[in-house]
Amino acid sequence: MPLPPLARAADDLFFSAFETVTEDREDHSFSGIFFALGCDSALPVNSLEIQSLWVRGDLGRTRVYAKAVEPRTRDAMPGKADSVERFGTYASSDATARRLLTREAWGTPIFDEEMQPSFDRLVELRLNEPIVLKNGERCEVYVHADDRGDRGLVYDDERDLLGRPKCDGFLQIYSGYAHLGQQPFDTAAPWYGEMPHTVSSLRKDRRFVGRVSYGVRWKLWLPERETHGRFPKEFRDVVHVMLLGLRDQRSALKNLHEDVLMHIFNKHVGWDWFGKSIEKREYPPLVETSGSNRVDAALKAIRELIAVPEDTTAESAVAMAATIVSRSEDLKWALHNSSMETRLRALVFISKTCYGKIRSSEAKRFGVRNIPKHLFAEYIPEALASDVDTVQNTANNICTYVRTAEHWGEFDEHAFPTEMIEHDNECDHEKNIKTLKVIAHPSSLLDIFMTESRDTEYDDVDDPEWDSDGDWEEDEDEDVDTWLEDDEDDMEYISDE
Repeated sequence: MPLPPLARAADDLFFSAFETVTEDREDHSFSGIFFALGCDSALPVNSLEIQSLWVRGDLGRTRVYAKAVEPRTRDAMPGKADSVERFGTYASSDATARRLLTREAWGTPIFDEEMQPSFDRLVELRLNEPIVLKNGERCEVYVHADDRGDRGLVYDDERDLLGRPKCDGFLQIYSGYAHLGQQPFDTAAPWYGEMPHTVSSLRKDRRFVGRVSYGVRWKLWLPERETHGRFPKEFRDVVHVMLLGLRDQRSALKNLHEDVLMHIFNKHVGWDWFGKSIEKREYPPLVETSGSNRVDAALKAIRELIAVPEDTTAESAVAMAATIVSRSEDLKWALHNSSMETRLRALVFISKTCYGKIRSSEAKRFGVRNIPKHLFAEYIPEALASDVDTVQNTANNICTYVRTAEHWGEFDEHAFPTEMIEHDNECDHEKNIKTLKVIAHPSSLLDIFMTESRDTEYDDVDDPEWDSDGDWEEDEDEDVDTWLEDDEDDMEYISDE
């Protein structure tokens, strides 16, 4: 009897739940949230099947939409900085507004039911059809509740400058945009009414609150270089030894047909039976220059004031900041052409955030389900600094701050100047140091970096037009002071296996 062909993915789903513990924060609530879900795992995951979303709020008729799944390209470059939102409004021609609020692009909802109010407890939205994400893919999701008040759906502020997704080693939940329209895809917040050429119903830098229930479908071993390489070293070693045994006249395995052995490894041996030693992914190294001599001079001053003997954390944080700037032309242009004080404030903020990430990752226990933390991009400076979402989120926020601090209008289309002025007072080291010491008053810059940052406010950047008020009020004030460092512990992983 011939053996069946080798399968590529497991037939069974291994169900898990991923929960962001944000129920008690209650930063905001209104009508909806746009966000992205992704599957990006170093483990041999074939795909995730997302079965349910869990949300809370006064709800009413609740709908869930999902856009077509797209691959997430690792070497993609960030786009133009989203720095145009002012007082909660976008131009109707804005690419972000068109992408989110074009109803036809979303198709029919995959959940559409009348829900009872549940402001304090999560309730399940069981999808009519699962969202299937292969490893390396992501999709955009839109949840809308049509309760007529301002408590329809609870969501949170994005509290991390780097905009890192909540991650459990399998699933990523990215930050997105709140929606204040009381009908799906409305372009106007209730207090504004419809305005020609203007969208007032979006608020950027918001996070989904709730839980995502999903199943993991594991990749099965195949005698292919790419698939074989995704399995742990211990598994690969066992395969190698067993295949040698087929050709060894002294081995009992010589009587076994090669196809039978292949079928055993493919169908009957779990990927983690022999160990979980999966190699760390390769990422581009941190850069030595940001591409701007003025930014480099500012970072040199920061590095000098925070240098600690035998502590490379601050050095890595500054290198991360340079790498992030180097990958965004808008961010590079904005920082190069801003005043020295604005540039230094922004770069201290970026560097401090990077510093906190590195220190946090050094102290963390291993990841969930005993997945080694070197497999999480959240723990690797090179991975964070080169990640397109990290760079894009940093550029969005810092460019918004620079534009406001410098009283610029919207960024026009521009090409970053390729010829730098090598000798000007913006690159004077002593002047950068002097300005930096003024900014860091009364504490030293080192004290700023070394201060315990868990649940404490950032005060390095001051933006009088930031959006700290409720989403049900006209957005006229918010401080970047309200940004808090994100803590990767703000999630729990629950296994239902």
